[in-house]
Amino acid sequence: MEEIGPREIARIGIFKITNTFISLQIVSILVLLISFWVSYKPTEEIRTRRQSLVEALIEMFQRYLGGFLGEEKAVKYFPFFSSLFLFILISNWSGLIPGFTSPTSDLNVTIGLAIGTIGYIQYVAIKEKGIDYLKSFISPSIIFLPINLLEQITRPVSLSLRLFGNITGEHIVLAIISFLAPLIVPVPIMALSMFMGFIQALIFTTLSAAYLAAVFEE
Repeated sequence: MEEIGPREIARIGIFKITNTFISLQIVSILVLLISFWVSYKPTEEIRTRRQSLVEALIEMFQRYLGGFLGEEKAVKYFPFFSSLFLFILISNWSGLIPGFTSPTSDLNVTIGLAIGTIGYIQYVAIKEKGIDYLKSFISPSIIFLPINLLEQITRPVSLSLRLFGNITGEHIVLAIISFLAPLIVPVPIMALSMFMGFIQALIFTTLSAAYLAAVFEE
């Protein structure tokens, strides 16, 4: 049966080394290699199939982001959101590999990912709007300050729990079905799980882009 969730495999002092930590490092390296491969442009003026495919995917994703951020902002923040999407997608799919545990089935990973994403959005908001952004926390009146702060706090909670819950649930269902019918059912279920992994990566990225878009609209 497929292994689900973090499991301690070693310890360095007080620090636990889990299987999801190892998976996280492998996925991170893979995302870096893919990013380098995608961004690499040969010096010859020869248009290859790879270049055409990559450019088509980039333009499609930028148009999708443009629906939230506008064309200019979509191009500017494309590296962040494309990296975020690629990381979550590969993390979700990696759980389908025998012996590999998806990093996104570890709540610690999804919490860290959500906090990092919201932290980056807050950084961009202050960088783009300066002190005026802080005024949005007391808009339309100072009595709304607790509500506006609570809204910001609940965003990483919502993002992390949604991703963790959905990925863990999908892997549990896949593990149970694989145990009950190991030769017949898993293939279509794995295809469905890959589709759901794609959807979850897209939802996380879309909500993050929507949060950033809300900053520019305030």
